Amino acid sequence: MLFRSVSQSRYGGLIDRLFLDDPTLDVKGMRDELRDQGFEYNDKRIRRLMRKMCLMPIYNKRNLSRLGLAKYIHPYLRGFLYLTAIIDVYSRFVVGWQLSNSLDKETQTTLLRDAVGRYDKPEIINSDQGSQYTCEHWVSTLKELGIQISNCQNIF
Repeated sequence: MLFRSVSQSRYGGLIDRLFLDDPTLDVKGMRDELRDQGFEYNDKRIRRLMRKMCLMPIYNKRNLSRLGLAKYIHPYLRGFLYLTAIIDVYSRFVVGWQLSNSLDKETQTTLLRDAVGRYDKPEIINSDQGSQYTCEHWVSTLKELGIQISNCQNIF
């Protein structure tokens, strides 16, 4: 004869329903969900009931990056991409943008020249204090195009 207490079957059913709604709930997440519904139970009891019902939450396990039986090893490609955007502050229109994997001074001036050629030159251009915007190449390009320079740190 299988003995099952009333409290385990009642709360086991509630835990089961909550787990079906969100299978990522671990013991602490289940405790929080039960607490939101007005039930106060400690982690030991919830863990015991979840084990008894064979409920295992779905989450990333250890050693996911360990090499299995793969024939090819693909390295993690780490690096940075730099987004440069020229935005009309008044209308919030993106006049031009580009992605680059380096902070070369030429990439910003190329973008600026393309945007000026496509739309028209602005009266003032505002940039941050990055090295690509304080170098002589950037400043001379702006002067050549007749654009005033504004290097504010906080414009908003």
